[in-house]
Amino acid sequence: MRSIEDNYLRAIFEGSYLKKGISNKQLSELLKITPASTTEFTQKLHKQGLVDGGKYKKVSLSEKGQQKAQKIMHKFRLCEVLLEKNFDLPLAEVVQQAWLLADFSSETLLHELNEKLGKPEKTFFGAEVQEPKVFNPDLKMLSSVKPGNVVILREYLGSKNMVIRVVLVR
Repeated sequence: MRSIEDNYLRAIFEGSYLKKGISNKQLSELLKITPASTTEFTQKLHKQGLVDGGKYKKVSLSEKGQQKAQKIMHKFRLCEVLLEKNFDLPLAEVVQQAWLLADFSSETLLHELNEKLGKPEKTFFGAEVQEPKVFNPDLKMLSSVKPGNVVILREYLGSKNMVIRVVLVR
């Protein structure tokens, strides 16, 4: 069963993608829990050296937290690719099931899955598979693009709680 810590690391990872951190309020919205609960748990993660910031400040992953989150996201994204390529599921279900499926600990399975899928570089959402990035300064939120500008959708998160991410072309 997926740990609470893994859920927090994923949410902080995804929420920090454009801003190098996430507010307690945003984190609580992503996790669908109270802000008080997120404050309490992020303080535990801070004591473990997994996050920086905390109460009244943006929460971001520490170096140790980034390494752990990247491993979690690598497995998750491989499972997204596996499900999208081999099963006829709605994309939202692919994301949900991939998160559940990625709750394995075998390094052998991780290696074999990566090899069988041909070491994919990107998911169908455009996210990096092999080396997930915690922060990508080249992407912008769709809400920041002025009307009349041309955009190319490069990457977005499959969660209904996350904003669509785009790269401004012109």
